Amino acid sequence: MSEIEINCAVLRAPSKSCVSGVTQRPIDEPVKIEGAMAEHEYTKEVVKKVGLKLYEVEADEEYPDCVFIEDPVFFLDGVAFFPQAGHPSRRGEKGAVLEFVKKHFPTLKCVEMTGEGYMDGGDICFLGGEKKEILCGVSTRTNEEGVRQLQAAYPDYTVTPIPIPTVEEGGLLHLITHCSRYASGPYLAIGKSEASQRVKKNIEERAISKVEFFEVPDDWAANCIYVNGYVLHCSQEEYPESFKAYQEKFGDKAIPLKNKEFDKIDGSLTCRVRLLKYPL
Repeated sequence: MSEIEINCAVLRAPSKSCVSGVTQRPIDEPVKIEGAMAEHEYTKEVVKKVGLKLYEVEADEEYPDCVFIEDPVFFLDGVAFFPQAGHPSRRGEKGAVLEFVKKHFPTLKCVEMTGEGYMDGGDICFLGGEKKEILCGVSTRTNEEGVRQLQAAYPDYTVTPIPIPTVEEGGLLHLITHCSRYASGPYLAIGKSEASQRVKKNIEERAISKVEFFEVPDDWAANCIYVNGYVLHCSQEEYPESFKAYQEKFGDKAIPLKNKEFDKIDGSLTCRVRLLKYPL
């Protein structure tokens, strides 16, 4: 996933059990399964609209969080990296995803995390650029050994650990929940809260790349998907001020996605889409 144009997107269908997904925030109202299914279908439409070939892994009712395909796999430069999930209840999700990748992308090299390492793919923030850098959050879901194994999987890149504030400190679940790429290279959207500004400072102090930030009013709205010149971002219904900021900055290249139901169980936009370049 360097500066080469992306041509594929991998999603996973939501299970009906997603109403019981793991969350670190109090839920004001339960997930509405009909709404979650509709949001998933809309995401599939948008993925195809921006010219990507869609691949969809079947849902598994045993795993309420299986829709969040970002966490069990990461694609870059012909390598599919499979972390060991930070939350024990999610570790079984990887099996079906690994099998799917081997079947549909047979030339990819598959690397599985082993031993004491653990990581959620949501802590991996690819920057690329001249420095060929990957930021990796160190959070409740990702440890230093996980970061070490990510570095070993991609020796041509520099993997930079970024500490993430805890929930008690106002932190969000993953690094890519706090910040995500909005353009090709080291360009990150980020929120304005005290916790997100701490993440910003950590990046400025630790990254070898010079990162340019685009600040949005809402922390959760800082999670967006950059693909081939388009920026897929929050909806007006959920975060109206941040929606306006994206629309003003990116114009007709800004496409809103709906995420109201998945947001209730700590699911951001990138959680539900994995991108890659693969010969078709």
